[in-house]
Amino acid sequence: MKYKAVAFDMDGTLLAGNRLILPETIAAIEKITAKGVKVILVSGRHHSVIYPYYYQLKLSTPAICCNGSYIYDFEKQNAFASKPMTKDQARMLLNLVNQYGIHTLIYTDKMMTYELLDDHLESFFKWVKSLPEFLQPEIKKVDDFEKVIEQSDAIFKFATSSH
Repeated sequence: MKYKAVAFDMDGTLLAGNRLILPETIAAIEKITAKGVKVILVSGRHHSVIYPYYYQLKLSTPAICCNGSYIYDFEKQNAFASKPMTKDQARMLLNLVNQYGIHTLIYTDKMMTYELLDDHLESFFKWVKSLPEFLQPEIKKVDDFEKVIEQSDAIFKFATSSH
């Protein structure tokens, strides 16, 4: 059987614990792409956080982002086959995370946003700063998630964490 495509989950599969792709994994991906097999990245991550790996692997395929809520075409710089939350769903979810004191990031069509810095984000920012500037994803501190919801064309994900 000749494979036409292979999809890789990122965290815990493609990426080692240090957020890097192992050299032997890169070599294996280069071998299969040389044979014409398409490589697709699949992740719960925002497309801007997938992009450094897409660039490193020299891919030309779209990525499946935010747990499947959209597919992103890096070459055309647009999302398609998307299923964002409605503004009402996003507001309801925001009320719940606020009610229970759950740390949240909101992933929009343009960027990731946060209100409060936590230890996970501090670690993430170290990784971001390790990248060349043109590969650094945009993550924006905001004062009010309600404004983010109202001003965004699409809300794709609430990434939550809590101690």
